[in-house]
Amino acid sequence: MKSGRCGHIKVFKPPSPLDCCSLGPNPRSEVNATTTDHVRAAPKPARNLGLGADQTLEADALLADGKVVTASVCENADPYRSLGGAGPGYGITLSATVKARPNVNVVAAQRLSLSLQPRASSSPGANTSSSSTPLNAWATVHEALLDLNDAGFTSVGSFVVGAVGPRSYMHKIWAIGKSIVKARAAFGPTRATLFTRLGDTVAVSESYASCREKQEQAAVVVMLLSACGGRVRDGRNPNAGLHPAWRTSSFLTLVGKGVPPGNAISSSGRREVMDDVTYPVGGAADEAGARDRGVHERGRNDPDYVEAFYGGPDPERHLAAERKYDPCDVFYCPRCVEAEEWVERPDALLCRRG
Repeated sequence: MKSGRCGHIKVFKPPSPLDCCSLGPNPRSEVNATTTDHVRAAPKPARNLGLGADQTLEADALLADGKVVTASVCENADPYRSLGGAGPGYGITLSATVKARPNVNVVAAQRLSLSLQPRASSSPGANTSSSSTPLNAWATVHEALLDLNDAGFTSVGSFVVGAVGPRSYMHKIWAIGKSIVKARAAFGPTRATLFTRLGDTVAVSESYASCREKQEQAAVVVMLLSACGGRVRDGRNPNAGLHPAWRTSSFLTLVGKGVPPGNAISSSGRREVMDDVTYPVGGAADEAGARDRGVHERGRNDPDYVEAFYGGPDPERHLAAERKYDPCDVFYCPRCVEAEEWVERPDALLCRRG
């Protein structure tokens, strides 16, 4: 909660610089409607059935003025559209009615691990440096994501750089409704490319499992969210306020960098780490442009975060909904429209700019 256009803080004379700041420290955490396991499991059904925002039929939401309304296509369509793709900032979702889908009989899961081989390569011309080889392996799989997606796979992978252990790549991909035989055959071209390009410079560990249990139980092996794609591009739902790129992209690239906890790093050092992720990632996304069918994560520190998160005509629509349903700026989130009008001070107060 914060002060805003309607003045939630009583102003005493003479006015203080804190008159346009929040009452007390700004919470650093966010409240989510799902658990981490739910988020990590999301790509599998999204690959075949569409994004979660497309499955929401209606939601009961608490608005800033204290009213509880039902938001759907038929009533309160503005908050319905914004709550289904623009994050918090318009109200608090109390309950939701969503589409249910029947389970499938089988899910084929593949676990692939690529790590640097300690011995020299017998493949002529192969680059065996410890820094480039895992990166080349990652790039090979990355190039294959489009074809793997078209083959029905949902990818969940991670490439680790600068960790305590050696550089490595690992992913777990799922093919809903496919047998192990079909899944292994679909991955065959990528496997052949890996060995052709890298020879024995990397150790390849590949295993398959056929999951006939409930998908909720199978989801616990998922580690990191990476890619959706597939039929998501077919769900052109005009009532879901998602970035248009989610409709056409085959994968999502996330980039992160560790920060020492607590007081182990100064504010300037923390800012340096944040900038080291924000600007190279943004530059890479701009450089990729139309050549890349992936969504590149653009964090809230990105100066172009509004376009990066919402794109197209959506920002203006979300802003109009925010001003209509929360004219006093009661709600705040660091990745919502109009968040650029606020700044988090070092003492954790949230203040309006200017």
